[in-house]
Amino acid sequence: MSKRILQIGLVAMVVIGLAGCLREESSDEFEEDVQSLDSPINNSDPDRYRGRVINGELENALVWLDMDADGIFEGSFERLCDDGPSGPEPAALSDADGRFELDVSGLRCPKTESSDLDPRNYPLMVVAIPGLTENARTGVIREDKGGAFFLAAPPGVELVTPFTTMAFVARAETWRGIKDIENPTEAIEERRQTLSRAGTDITRRLSGAKETIGVYSDYLISGAERVPFYSEAFRRMIQAQIPDGRIPRRASAESAGDLVGTAIPPEDMDVIGSILLDQSEPLIKEVDKIIEKRGGTDNFQLPELDTVAVVDAEADLINPWLLLEQTLYLSKDEGEDFGASAIPDDVRQAGIITHAYSLGTALRRATARGHFAPSMQRIIRMANKDGRVSELGAQPGLAFNLDNPVDGTVEAEDSPDERFVFDWSDEDLARLQSPQRLGVLGLGSLDDYDREDGDRIYRESASNDRILDMERILGSNGDVDYKIEEVGPASDIDRYVYSLSIGETITRNLQDFSTCSISGDDNERVINAVQEIAVSGDQEGTEILYGHLREEGGDGPLFRVLIREFVADDDNKSLNWRWEIEYYDHQGGELLAATQPDLIRSMRLIEGEVALSSVCGDEYSLKDGIDAYVSFEHIPFTQYLEEVGTGN
Repeated sequence: MSKRILQIGLVAMVVIGLAGCLREESSDEFEEDVQSLDSPINNSDPDRYRGRVINGELENALVWLDMDADGIFEGSFERLCDDGPSGPEPAALSDADGRFELDVSGLRCPKTESSDLDPRNYPLMVVAIPGLTENARTGVIREDKGGAFFLAAPPGVELVTPFTTMAFVARAETWRGIKDIENPTEAIEERRQTLSRAGTDITRRLSGAKETIGVYSDYLISGAERVPFYSEAFRRMIQAQIPDGRIPRRASAESAGDLVGTAIPPEDMDVIGSILLDQSEPLIKEVDKIIEKRGGTDNFQLPELDTVAVVDAEADLINPWLLLEQTLYLSKDEGEDFGASAIPDDVRQAGIITHAYSLGTALRRATARGHFAPSMQRIIRMANKDGRVSELGAQPGLAFNLDNPVDGTVEAEDSPDERFVFDWSDEDLARLQSPQRLGVLGLGSLDDYDREDGDRIYRESASNDRILDMERILGSNGDVDYKIEEVGPASDIDRYVYSLSIGETITRNLQDFSTCSISGDDNERVINAVQEIAVSGDQEGTEILYGHLREEGGDGPLFRVLIREFVADDDNKSLNWRWEIEYYDHQGGELLAATQPDLIRSMRLIEGEVALSSVCGDEYSLKDGIDAYVSFEHIPFTQYLEEVGTGN
């Protein structure tokens, strides 16, 4: 990343004027001043940049002006003045009240240069250092009591809190771009508008709180009773996501200069920030519930919180690979098959499913060029993980409808044919929108759909710690056409089984596992377990899952499915089918991530095959003569955040 900082600041008079504007001009969008009048911070001296950092009063927290927006406290940075490097980024340790004063005289250029660098165009970064930083109420930050954490404030905001941190991460990509705006007037306007939008974003997320939260306000002097505990909860969430040792103990540091190199890289901040934003509502609800149960905030101490999930001590930051896109390939001539070794030129791209994620890696939308054939079992499994598909192992996605594929070739830029909208916190888990195929609502395109519209609604009808059953409802009349119910775990393995019914007619019934005894072979492409599914209804038969049963404690789910096969009861081979699953480690290939060994590279359909006669101990191999091919494309969560922006 370039260390050169563009000269986009203002002369001293304009800097002082901007400080006044930020205090005097209220935003109609979130009804509070960008800078709280309750906590005036005097920044009339162009050589000093003052502010305050609070999560309680934080003393000896490292504060620096992140001039190159890389999350690293630099020993030096370059500017466009003739005299070159000007020393370390402006930094200081906060005092006992959490106040800090940065020497920004080094940002001024000689009169022969164009403009000084404006400190208000750069974010403030704060890191609580174990053994050094002290909270006035809870004492010195300790590695065995939560550990290090970071806070941030958007450019132009002089108060740093967990709430300004949320505003920063919600629009991190915008803040990083403000420093590159060369026109000072444009930089001011962009900063003002983005501050307003960020405040609106966070206010909306925190609107369920029992006490109003001022995103840019000093809650320590505002008389707030609950807000300090909300702030503490958010700080704990940040701490819980930072792996041990990521920010080393520096108890002997006497000045900010002793802490050069302290870092919270942007990709780490984006991931942690996304989790904080995603979990803000349940965090607020849990804190309010505890306060009300204890009868108020008098003599109140915030206990451990169920919502705050701590990363494993051996793990790194949460950055899973996520399923981004599935592509379906079919033969151009109906009925012709093609080879398995590669996708030949004489096949057509008959469907594309793209996936969109929200904060915390939850799946929020799946859009199809072509048509879905969604599995209720997959949806209920995703729902039991709150939509976090990365926790499902294989991430099989949502299946294509092969009974009625679209004609011709599908391209990514084509208008979508169908769309799933997910809301894992709601009773309505998912809504399928498909006007081209079903026309239930009489709408012309997906653009005409509102959030509440849907041709199919997937609704949980009972829940405890797990979702026990789910109904698929026709959106036009509310009739239930399918219901899936959890029967319980299969014996010998932690894998839940389900029955699917239409009224009283059982159509799918999963049986327990049968296993093969294979000693000393840990090859995960070797079949050592089978699960059968009795199917009744229009097509009676048996669906069989062939796979590898892992030992307890390994990475990935206990059962890795290698082949899914259906054998019709009436011996009509034309109804038989087999899906063969290729993982990234097939034939010695490399895994995308060692902790995600079951990411799928492709799925291959063979129709009309007879049942496999012998499978125990066999290492399955891909077959030629396949009828359909589905490729899977994955992306790391940090890269996804970088491409779409945390705010989106």
